[in-house]
Amino acid sequence: MKTAINKMYYCKHFIKEVYMRDETKFLEKKERIIQTIQRKNTKKPALVLDADTYYPVMAGVAPEDVRTFDDALAVMDKVMELLDYDSAACTYMPPNICTQPMLDALGGGTFIVKDYYKMQDPAKVAIMHEDEYTLLAKDPANFIMGTLLPRRYTAFAEDKSFEEKMAGVLGAFQAGGGLQAYQPQIVEHGTHLMCTGFAQVPVDYIFVYYRELKGMLIDVKRRPQQIAEASQALFELQKPMLMANQMTATPDTTVFMPLTLPSFLSPREFEKIYWPTMKASAELQTGLGINICYSLERDWHRLYDYLKELPKTGITSFFENDDIRTVKKELGDVMAIGGGISTDLLGIGTKEECVDCVKSLVDDIGPTGLMIRPNRNMLYPTDGKPENMIAVAEYVHSL
Repeated sequence: MKTAINKMYYCKHFIKEVYMRDETKFLEKKERIIQTIQRKNTKKPALVLDADTYYPVMAGVAPEDVRTFDDALAVMDKVMELLDYDSAACTYMPPNICTQPMLDALGGGTFIVKDYYKMQDPAKVAIMHEDEYTLLAKDPANFIMGTLLPRRYTAFAEDKSFEEKMAGVLGAFQAGGGLQAYQPQIVEHGTHLMCTGFAQVPVDYIFVYYRELKGMLIDVKRRPQQIAEASQALFELQKPMLMANQMTATPDTTVFMPLTLPSFLSPREFEKIYWPTMKASAELQTGLGINICYSLERDWHRLYDYLKELPKTGITSFFENDDIRTVKKELGDVMAIGGGISTDLLGIGTKEECVDCVKSLVDDIGPTGLMIRPNRNMLYPTDGKPENMIAVAEYVHSL
């Protein structure tokens, strides 16, 4: 274990000494991200790594050896040394030092941490009752703070004193303090971070945090109007937070927005309960010069006509199961596109197969507005062989 940590620190110091002094290279990558988001002509596609708990796999480090943010930073530095990618869509967030301390401070959450991975527990999500949409729509802030959060976090339970509740809040801030210092260090060490903000379409917020899949799909059939009204009320509450992103917005960064529920909706359901606030959110943010990065889960081909109505500036979309060639043809004049190689192929294919997959895509649709990235966030060892990741990176660099 000590040997692994020492090896990681060696890698960190090596990169700080050699890579960070190549400011020209860092700015070149940053400019490539800007050009790609803006869908301007580029000589080669941007290479984007979308990974989380896969980082130690790529670095050759056991997850249990990552015990501090310095360790996590060293892992990210090692992966940058190996792949030299243009940008990270998200950072390595070790659950044992990012998620678990927060759960402990608040006394609960939607996730559990097991074997250095975090997993969502559906039983911990469904804390809102199906007949409470009207309460959420009437006063979303008070209903969330006064009713829903006490159901989830024991730190906010009704029988807790004000002092005990404040202790939970302070504990959560302390748990998050290390993370706030960690992310700027990642950039200082030479990793460009593409997604520096986070937001959700209101319906996804309800789905992910309060109703879970089974309950939400029942509600979609039985209570579509109530969902739509609650979603609109949440959007009004969300507006100031979305607008605040303007203060930190830059041409090379985005607000990350995972789009989770639509893959389970029919076009008619999508139009009624999801699309109004999704479109309004996109128009609000891009109108303020804020870039958005959508992550479109599963297959979206039946909803392309709606996506064509999005603002034609400032939007990048990561597609999971859609054919990227079709996406480029249908949506290439609306958004930059991320994808191109599946974690299935990265995990079981050969180096030659992985390179051929990316080469064929670039040959067919060109590099403009294209980010080469895995089709989904990489979490597990099976999501990609390190040698395949290196082969793809080397091919993109050779263009």
